[in-house]
Amino acid sequence: MKRKSLRRYKKGEMHLEINSLLDILVILLVFLIKNFSATHIDLPIPKELIVPISKSFDQNQDSVTVSLTKNLDIYVNKRIVDRIDTESRSRNIASLYNELLGERQRIENNYKSTGLNISSVVNVVIDETVNYKHIRKILYTLKEAKFKEYKFITTQ
Repeated sequence: MKRKSLRRYKKGEMHLEINSLLDILVILLVFLIKNFSATHIDLPIPKELIVPISKSFDQNQDSVTVSLTKNLDIYVNKRIVDRIDTESRSRNIASLYNELLGERQRIENNYKSTGLNISSVVNVVIDETVNYKHIRKILYTLKEAKFKEYKFITTQ
């Protein structure tokens, strides 16, 4: 008898509330999209460098990085090369020039051996407190080393 009574009662449709689950998934999706980067370029920037802020959204390229700190230390790809002599009247920085020629040679050798082209655009990272006359010396040396394109790297 017990069995017959169970059969008479029909079960209603089962409803599953997924509103709160969808809210959590949307929040996770927004968080992941916000932190997602289409390109992974790790720029070698010295720790003591304070980079200016920009509102541009252009992607930078993986290439040679020249950095200038507030102490006027010059880095090429996170290796210290020299320090700008504030007393010098020369527009060219010889040690930076020699290092850039070595980088240019490495780029050309890599292109010949692998067929892959590393960009000849130089990423220039300069502390926001550096005087413009020192920036001109860096840019002049880049031009002399036949790096005619450069990008100033900033933070957003």
